[in-house]
Amino acid sequence: MRTYTPADDDALQRYVSTFRPRHIQSLQKYGIEDPQNLAESYGNSVDFVDDHANFDVELISSTHTVRLNPIPSSPLR
Repeated sequence: MRTYTPADDDALQRYVSTFRPRHIQSLQKYGIEDPQNLAESYGNSVDFVDDHANFDVELISSTHTVRLNPIPSSPLR
């Protein structure tokens, strides 16, 4: 799980209104069964590059990543 901290309210609004909708639409092409494969497959795709086109990384002031382990009943096991 990644948590991004927007630099300010304007950055949050730009992220939510422009970047996030493109990102979600492209992610649907890659499935969610295996997060590691998803991240690698999507991260190396043309869609990822397109989604990030003109995205100002200065809008994000920090990123925090935590690896989540599925519970025993999870379909991700």
